[in-house]
Amino acid sequence: MNSSTAKIIAPTFGLFESPEYSIVLPKEWQLHTHTLHEQLFMGPMIGSIPLGFKILNFNKSKNDLFDVMENAKKIQEKNPNYQLIREKTLSAGKHKSFIKLSTWYIEKKDMQVFVREYFFESDKKIFALSLTIPNCKIVKEIDQASIKIFNSFRLK
Repeated sequence: MNSSTAKIIAPTFGLFESPEYSIVLPKEWQLHTHTLHEQLFMGPMIGSIPLGFKILNFNKSKNDLFDVMENAKKIQEKNPNYQLIREKTLSAGKHKSFIKLSTWYIEKKDMQVFVREYFFESDKKIFALSLTIPNCKIVKEIDQASIKIFNSFRLK
């Protein structure tokens, strides 16, 4: 494994904290967008697309978990350069949460991306955590390494 691959699948992690949550992310990833309802972290480039991790939150009084999941898909489908190849949704046990795995083709970049999304509820909010991995030789290794990120998410 070369050093750039090692940084992608076994990075050095650091803690990111917001008023509502904390999460452990690779230190090299940059906070690209930070609003009240969205945080987007950009990782290293793989081909012409960066690794990306997005955290969205929605007021529970105005949204339903299933609506948030369906709207996320509709937003992606509206992009004329995105085509859904496959999708699988898994229930995460007795809690009202779901994991969605999907593969998209991005025509503009002529590349497939793998997307892992977690949707779950807290007392007042619905959260969507999403990781986008551009297709590459180590996509499975990156996905396995990403589970540490998802598992580190903690509400305050």
